[in-house]
Amino acid sequence: MDALRQDGFPVTSRSAFWCRIPESGYWRLVIGSKLIDRIGPLKGYRRLHEILRRLNLWDEFSGSISLLSPGDPTFQSLRTYAEGPGQFGVRASYETAYNPFQEAYFYSPVKV
Repeated sequence: MDALRQDGFPVTSRSAFWCRIPESGYWRLVIGSKLIDRIGPLKGYRRLHEILRRLNLWDEFSGSISLLSPGDPTFQSLRTYAEGPGQFGVRASYETAYNPFQEAYFYSPVKV
């Protein structure tokens, strides 16, 4: 996340997180960036791809990243699920028993 920020790819606190999707067992990196509002998803993914290629990380992350606008209802829903009850070892309530994200890990900006 720090490399993205240093490259001018805006990622704010609590807008990048990993979620494990139980149906598949796979982890997915969800990134919310205002850059998508400015340049659109296609150009956003191209820029992300360039940065990850430069860092030799594309092969590890390709196919496991969702890049969305922070205002996108899908992003907001994913973050609500990831932040909700039942996460981080807290027992799920009846209302969240069917939460598709059983675990989530958020990235925070590193203070230099």
